[in-house]
Amino acid sequence: MGGTTARNTGGCGWWRMAYRVAAIPFLVASSACGGSSPVVSDPFGGGGGGGNGGTGPAPTNAVSVRDHAFEPARISVPRSDVVVWTWNGRAEHNVTWVEPGLVDSPTQADGTHEARMPAVAGEFGYYCTIHGSPSAGMRGRVVVQ
Repeated sequence: MGGTTARNTGGCGWWRMAYRVAAIPFLVASSACGGSSPVVSDPFGGGGGGGNGGTGPAPTNAVSVRDHAFEPARISVPRSDVVVWTWNGRAEHNVTWVEPGLVDSPTQADGTHEARMPAVAGEFGYYCTIHGSPSAGMRGRVVVQ
């Protein structure tokens, strides 16, 4: 009978908070002791959406620049996403936008080019000035949803 036992009284001890912070640094609890689920915080502002609900092929943000073709020639991406073009052929090509305001790539034979899509929905055409035009040849479209 002379001993004292420490017991958890259901309070929110510092050890519980320290465990949460150390084990799961990207989760933010809605309150210090609350029993609610944590909320995922995205430091880059926005989420990936987690799929398209089975309504068709998932959007992709990658385009291959091959000899005389963009593959795929048409892609769909969420608003404000970044599209990456990767040169995989031997010839020099470029990505030149039909619509003003988007960043054209330099003419190059290898490497990559990234362009952030607008925050508004629409279709944006591009082409290679060496092997195409806005209406024929080596060209493509990005559908921003």
